[in-house]
Amino acid sequence: MPRYAARVDVNHATVRDELRDVYGKDNVIDMSTAGQHVPGFPDLLIAVGQLSMNPMPPAPDERGHVGGRGIWVLIEIKRPGEKLNENQQEWIWRAAGPVIVAETAEQAVEAIQALRGSA
Repeated sequence: MPRYAARVDVNHATVRDELRDVYGKDNVIDMSTAGQHVPGFPDLLIAVGQLSMNPMPPAPDERGHVGGRGIWVLIEIKRPGEKLNENQQEWIWRAAGPVIVAETAEQAVEAIQALRGSA
């Protein structure tokens, strides 16, 4: 994988903060420095609740522990008109879960709502 200089897009803080207003500060984790260790890793990790394809909460295990009642979605923030670099493309292609590429918080929320079946 090619190495790219680690930098945060100019709209990163705005998108992150707006998503924290929607989903809660504790549910939006800034992962922008993870790309230094895992090339191509997306910028944000967001807990968004259940998807329409998984409407039932998980059952407690034998100890009574219940996992999360939703899913985590990864968000790659891009500046308007900017394309994914090679590392980002490869990471997203290999990802086993949802990864959203968005320029604005509104785009990210719309994509999450579509995943949840509530768009």
